[in-house]
Amino acid sequence: MKIVKHIRCSCGIRDMATLLERASSTIISAIRKFAKRIQKPPLAERNQKYQMDEMTITVAGLKGIYLSYAYNKEIRCIPDFSEGGRTIESIGKVVKSVLLLCPKRIYTDGLNLYPGLIGAPIHKSNKYFTVHIERMNSTLRTHLKRFSRSGLSFSRSIDIVEACMKLYLWG
Repeated sequence: MKIVKHIRCSCGIRDMATLLERASSTIISAIRKFAKRIQKPPLAERNQKYQMDEMTITVAGLKGIYLSYAYNKEIRCIPDFSEGGRTIESIGKVVKSVLLLCPKRIYTDGLNLYPGLIGAPIHKSNKYFTVHIERMNSTLRTHLKRFSRSGLSFSRSIDIVEACMKLYLWG
Protein backbone atom coordinates (compact mmCIF):
# COMPACT_ATOMS: atom_id res chain seq x y z
CA MET A 1 0.00 0.00 0.00
CA LYS A 2 2.91 2.35 0.56
CA ILE A 3 3.93 1.98 -3.07
CA VAL A 4 0.44 2.98 -4.23
CA LYS A 5 0.51 6.03 -1.95
CA HIS A 6 3.92 7.02 -3.26
CA ILE A 7 2.77 6.64 -6.87
CA ARG A 8 -0.20 8.91 -6.15
CA CYS A 9 2.11 11.47 -4.52
CA SER A 10 4.32 11.89 -7.59
CA CYS A 11 7.23 9.75 -6.42
CA GLY A 12 9.42 8.15 -9.01
CA ILE A 13 10.89 4.66 -8.79
CA ARG A 14 14.17 5.84 -7.30
CA ASP A 15 12.35 8.11 -4.84
CA MET A 16 10.29 5.15 -3.62
CA ALA A 17 13.41 2.99 -3.40
CA THR A 18 15.07 5.61 -1.21
CA LEU A 19 12.02 6.19 1.00
CA LEU A 20 11.25 2.49 1.46
CA GLU A 21 14.93 1.47 1.66
CA ARG A 22 14.60 -1.11 -1.10
CA ALA A 23 16.30 -1.63 -4.43
CA SER A 24 14.79 -0.03 -7.53
CA SER A 25 14.35 -3.45 -9.13
CA THR A 26 12.35 -4.59 -6.07
CA ILE A 27 10.04 -1.58 -6.40
CA ILE A 28 9.54 -2.21 -10.13
CA SER A 29 8.72 -5.88 -9.60
CA ALA A 30 6.31 -4.96 -6.77
CA ILE A 31 4.52 -2.43 -9.00
CA ARG A 32 4.15 -5.04 -11.76
CA LYS A 33 2.94 -7.66 -9.27
CA PHE A 34 0.32 -5.36 -7.72
CA ALA A 35 -0.86 -4.14 -11.13
CA LYS A 36 -1.46 -7.70 -12.36
CA ARG A 37 -3.94 -8.21 -9.53
CA ILE A 38 -5.95 -5.11 -10.40
CA GLN A 39 -8.86 -5.63 -12.75
CA LYS A 40 -10.77 -2.89 -14.50
CA PRO A 41 -13.73 -2.10 -12.24
CA PRO A 42 -17.11 -3.19 -13.57
CA LEU A 43 -19.13 -0.13 -14.48
CA ALA A 44 -22.89 -0.33 -14.59
CA GLU A 45 -23.81 3.25 -15.42
CA ARG A 46 -25.69 3.68 -18.64
CA ASN A 47 -26.77 6.71 -20.62
CA GLN A 48 -23.89 8.88 -19.39
CA LYS A 49 -21.78 11.54 -21.08
CA TYR A 50 -18.08 10.84 -21.62
CA GLN A 51 -15.13 12.91 -22.69
CA MET A 52 -12.23 11.31 -24.57
CA ASP A 53 -8.75 12.63 -25.11
CA GLU A 54 -5.15 11.57 -25.51
CA MET A 55 -2.00 13.03 -24.03
CA THR A 56 1.59 12.51 -25.06
CA ILE A 57 3.86 10.65 -22.66
CA THR A 58 7.60 10.04 -22.66
CA VAL A 59 8.82 6.46 -22.88
CA ALA A 60 12.54 5.80 -23.29
CA GLY A 61 13.51 4.98 -26.84
CA LEU A 62 10.00 5.42 -28.27
CA LYS A 63 8.43 8.39 -30.02
CA GLY A 64 4.78 9.21 -30.53
CA ILE A 65 3.43 7.39 -27.47
CA TYR A 66 0.08 8.62 -26.17
CA LEU A 67 -2.16 7.78 -23.26
CA SER A 68 -5.75 7.65 -24.54
CA TYR A 69 -8.58 7.52 -22.05
CA ALA A 70 -12.21 8.34 -21.39
CA TYR A 71 -13.54 10.37 -18.48
CA ASN A 72 -17.01 10.61 -16.96
CA LYS A 73 -17.24 13.93 -15.14
CA GLU A 74 -20.53 13.12 -13.38
CA ILE A 75 -19.12 10.24 -11.36
CA ARG A 76 -15.47 11.27 -11.77
CA CYS A 77 -14.16 8.00 -13.10
CA ILE A 78 -11.98 6.76 -15.92
CA PRO A 79 -13.60 3.60 -17.28
CA ASP A 80 -10.69 2.61 -19.53
CA PHE A 81 -7.34 3.76 -20.89
CA SER A 82 -4.87 2.66 -23.52
CA GLU A 83 -1.28 3.51 -24.22
CA GLY A 84 0.24 3.52 -27.68
CA GLY A 85 0.24 5.67 -30.77
CA ARG A 86 -2.56 7.85 -32.10
CA THR A 87 -3.90 4.91 -34.05
CA ILE A 88 -7.26 3.30 -34.64
CA GLU A 89 -6.16 0.25 -32.62
CA SER A 90 -5.04 2.18 -29.55
CA ILE A 91 -7.87 4.71 -29.46
CA GLY A 92 -10.38 2.11 -30.67
CA LYS A 93 -9.78 -0.01 -27.57
CA VAL A 94 -11.02 2.81 -25.34
CA VAL A 95 -13.89 3.70 -27.68
CA LYS A 96 -15.15 0.09 -27.72
CA SER A 97 -15.18 -0.14 -23.93
CA VAL A 98 -17.08 3.15 -23.66
CA LEU A 99 -19.58 2.13 -26.34
CA LEU A 100 -20.36 -1.00 -24.28
CA LEU A 101 -21.68 1.38 -21.58
CA CYS A 102 -24.36 2.74 -23.97
CA PRO A 103 -23.31 6.39 -23.66
CA LYS A 104 -25.69 9.27 -24.23
CA ARG A 105 -22.93 11.42 -25.75
CA ILE A 106 -19.16 11.23 -26.29
CA TYR A 107 -17.25 14.49 -26.53
CA THR A 108 -13.82 14.65 -28.16
CA ASP A 109 -11.35 17.16 -29.50
CA GLY A 110 -10.78 17.60 -33.22
CA LEU A 111 -8.78 14.41 -33.85
CA ASN A 112 -9.91 12.95 -37.17
CA LEU A 113 -10.02 9.31 -35.92
CA TYR A 114 -12.95 9.77 -33.56
CA PRO A 115 -15.85 10.30 -36.04
CA GLY A 116 -15.17 7.00 -37.76
CA LEU A 117 -14.87 5.09 -34.49
CA ILE A 118 -17.79 6.57 -32.56
CA GLY A 119 -20.50 7.42 -35.05
CA ALA A 120 -22.44 10.60 -35.68
CA PRO A 121 -25.50 10.21 -33.41
CA ILE A 122 -23.56 10.25 -30.12
CA HIS A 123 -20.31 11.97 -31.14
CA LYS A 124 -19.74 15.69 -30.59
CA SER A 125 -16.43 17.37 -31.33
CA ASN A 126 -15.92 20.66 -29.54
CA LYS A 127 -13.14 22.14 -27.40
CA TYR A 128 -15.70 23.57 -24.96
CA PHE A 129 -17.01 20.14 -23.96
CA THR A 130 -13.56 18.66 -23.25
CA VAL A 131 -12.41 21.07 -20.54
CA HIS A 132 -12.85 18.51 -17.75
CA ILE A 133 -10.68 15.88 -19.41
CA GLU A 134 -8.06 18.51 -20.24
CA ARG A 135 -8.02 19.35 -16.53
CA MET A 136 -7.64 15.63 -15.81
CA ASN A 137 -4.61 15.60 -18.15
CA SER A 138 -3.07 18.32 -16.02
CA THR A 139 -3.90 16.43 -12.82
CA LEU A 140 -2.32 13.25 -14.16
CA ARG A 141 0.80 15.16 -15.15
CA THR A 142 0.97 16.65 -11.66
CA HIS A 143 0.29 13.47 -9.70
CA LEU A 144 2.30 11.02 -11.80
CA LYS A 145 5.87 12.20 -12.10
CA ARG A 146 6.51 10.03 -15.18
CA PHE A 147 3.95 12.05 -17.21
CA SER A 148 5.41 15.51 -16.57
CA ARG A 149 6.27 17.31 -19.78
CA SER A 150 9.62 18.77 -18.96
CA GLY A 151 12.05 17.23 -16.56
CA LEU A 152 14.13 14.17 -16.05
CA SER A 153 11.28 11.79 -15.22
CA PHE A 154 10.08 9.36 -17.84
CA SER A 155 9.04 5.74 -18.16
CA ARG A 156 11.38 3.11 -19.47
CA SER A 157 8.67 0.75 -20.71
CA ILE A 158 5.01 0.73 -21.67
CA ASP A 159 4.41 -2.00 -19.06
CA ILE A 160 5.33 0.34 -16.22
CA VAL A 161 3.10 3.08 -17.64
CA GLU A 162 0.15 0.70 -17.67
CA ALA A 163 0.96 -0.65 -14.20
CA CYS A 164 1.25 2.84 -12.67
CA MET A 165 -2.00 3.95 -14.31
CA LYS A 166 -3.82 0.90 -12.93
CA LEU A 167 -2.46 1.55 -9.45
CA TYR A 168 -3.24 5.27 -9.65
CA LEU A 169 -6.79 4.89 -11.00
CA TRP A 170 -8.08 1.62 -9.63
CA GLY A 171 -5.59 0.56 -6.93
